[in-house]
Amino acid sequence: MKNFRLKLALSAICLAAMVAVGLRALPSGGEGILPYGGDAKSRVDDLILGAEEFPEVGPALTDRLTKALEIAPLASEPLFAYALFGGANQEAALKEALRRNPRVLSARLLIAQKLVEEDRYDEAVREVVTLIGVDRDRARDYFAALTEISATEAGQKAILKQLEPARWWTADLALRLNEGSTDFAFLYEVNKLVPQNREAFLRRLVGEGQYGLALLAWLEFSGVAAEDINWPYNERFAERNALPPFNWTVENDRAEFMRGGGLYLVHLARARTLFSRQVMALGPGTYVMNADATGQRASGDGGISLKLRCAGAEDYVASLPLGQMSGAPRPDPVTLTIPPRGCEFQQLEFVGEIGQFPRVSRVEVKSVSIEPIDSTEGEG
Repeated sequence: MKNFRLKLALSAICLAAMVAVGLRALPSGGEGILPYGGDAKSRVDDLILGAEEFPEVGPALTDRLTKALEIAPLASEPLFAYALFGGANQEAALKEALRRNPRVLSARLLIAQKLVEEDRYDEAVREVVTLIGVDRDRARDYFAALTEISATEAGQKAILKQLEPARWWTADLALRLNEGSTDFAFLYEVNKLVPQNREAFLRRLVGEGQYGLALLAWLEFSGVAAEDINWPYNERFAERNALPPFNWTVENDRAEFMRGGGLYLVHLARARTLFSRQVMALGPGTYVMNADATGQRASGDGGISLKLRCAGAEDYVASLPLGQMSGAPRPDPVTLTIPPRGCEFQQLEFVGEIGQFPRVSRVEVKSVSIEPIDSTEGEG
């Protein structure tokens, strides 16, 4: 059945809303939404709630709802139930129910469901958005319905029209879409409009190997021009406005950006530790990697290193120890090669290794550089 999953989702929300808002939450004295109360209300409740047992509209269901109308001729709920279960005159029943009681929220859900079935996504999304505004308690259910609608191109366009940052629910809906949608091009447009979840969106793109789109989105979100980038970006750790992952991250509380620039690291060498990292897009070629770092590093295999690997790979292309052991010279720069294929993006990491005899390393990194061999030779 066309849009079957969405129809089920909206129907489930609708029935729950009808029960919670239209029936059980009403005062028994008749002063609420329904124009009746007391025993009549109880009998109508029983008739409508019992209608859930019927798999489709038929004489038994119609008879049950007709009895409900005989008990309370002005009630809207039996007509809502008839429309919900797909009666032959669904549209007429729904319009009459709305005329009797336009405030029951299930009416808008029924309208939204019908509009989706007719591929009228702009109108359907507007109805669901209206429900979000007036029924906050069920906002998560409406977000789920919109996520289902976003599976279609027309639904995506309709949702994007409604994403206004000033609305209280926009960031929450964007978060739900980021979690539930698999259309990254659509999510890119969502996050252009709604900034609150951009970092999580970029992390997801990188986590799923969508590095090209992640870089495109990062440039857009951070306001950075591609031609102005020298990798690694923010080599002195002073730029805090651009988002990760193409800017530096801080992965734990033993790494700290210093005021005015620089990165301070403390490593206990009791476990392998990732302190900070950045995704880069170096082109193929041979480079020299260096770091201006001071401090004491542990002897043996328990120190801190700057390491580079191809994105998604386990093995490192290069590793540069940081800091100095007592009486030892500062480590020399390292040469590395980025292959022409299979390494379009790289990950640069500050890593502390586990030591056989743990000793504390403290290193202040002032800057990091990765320069092509040709430009290095030309400067000499």
